[in-house]
Amino acid sequence: MFHKKRDLRINKTKEYVYEALRLLLNKFSYNEISISMIIKKSGIGRSTFYRHFYTKDDILYTKLRSQTIELVDLLNKTYDLGCYDKDIYNKVKLFFQYWYDHPGIIDTIIFLNKTQLLYTTWSALLFDMFSIYDMGLKKDVSKNYIAYFATGGLTSLLIAWFKNKRKDSVEYIAKHFYIPDTNS
Repeated sequence: MFHKKRDLRINKTKEYVYEALRLLLNKFSYNEISISMIIKKSGIGRSTFYRHFYTKDDILYTKLRSQTIELVDLLNKTYDLGCYDKDIYNKVKLFFQYWYDHPGIIDTIIFLNKTQLLYTTWSALLFDMFSIYDMGLKKDVSKNYIAYFATGGLTSLLIAWFKNKRKDSVEYIAKHFYIPDTNS
């Protein structure tokens, strides 16, 4: 019981810090915002901040990672993640639908021109998944290169879609994610 309470407190603290940064971005540029300003705005102590974050980028990374894990859990409950190209259209559609429904962190990352966070977070996640799952790939196909390809494609499409104010439907965007035949 104690751990659930503690985890909830930690998650709330991280959310307060992210919200403080987001609110400060309405008044100041990213470079103008100091850790002290974030601490003051979030209402937490300096030691609490540094227990969870080292830099402002860590705040963005933590929020992105948290939401990405939520997305992967949703994908895992809905589809077989053990096979790379099985139901790929639906998996990709769910990916874009999730970010359509939860645009905040993506908008912030794009606004700050910190899109490399998307690539590094998602490629690390795919590498982890590929190390756990066989993925149904041929032996002469590199899981790492497939992970880079998938990350690059998904991230580039997402960024372009967000820069276009998500005008195209989720279904339309998902159709543009091409997966080469990995079993031939």
